Amino acid sequence: MRRFTRVIAVLAGLTCLIAGAVTLLLEVRFGASRPLPTWWLALVSDSSSHTLVAAVGAALLALVLLVLAACALSRPRHASVVEFRGEGSSVARIDARALERMLQRRVAEGIPGLIPEDLEIRPEEFGWGVRLTATYTGSDLLGAHSATKDLLAADLQGIGGIELAALDVVVTGLPSHSAPASSGGA
Repeated sequence: MRRFTRVIAVLAGLTCLIAGAVTLLLEVRFGASRPLPTWWLALVSDSSSHTLVAAVGAALLALVLLVLAACALSRPRHASVVEFRGEGSSVARIDARALERMLQRRVAEGIPGLIPEDLEIRPEEFGWGVRLTATYTGSDLLGAHSATKDLLAADLQGIGGIELAALDVVVTGLPSHSAPASSGGA
């Protein structure tokens, strides 16, 4: 459906662009001296069935384009299956949810202070990306991020040569530190 949506959007855009360019050129060339076409006069001046048909057609076209745009924007990029090459021409597939659960357990066990809440794997241009949502209770967030990237890259590489292209860590909670006591001065 995504390819169909893009084709429709491109065709609609090109049609509007060409119609606008032709209208602009006619206005520049002829200006106000150009008489309006008879079909336009019949459409806007007469209260006829032509006006009703044109209005309903334009409304339906707008509705179809809005539905296609909503479908294209609301579709998640989440993968359902992760594929990788096996030996020879074989292809292995792993259920993305199972892989995510396994990676989430590995992060929970392997990175001290990082408490994973959610992990999502998604296709990237060159490999796979991981988005990790977690609470962090440690004090070195950059070190935890680097360790998480190393751990996930090694695990994905070991599973089947899957390249980790990106790691996004979203920290939803940090430890609360008490404010330093102020010295009582006079």
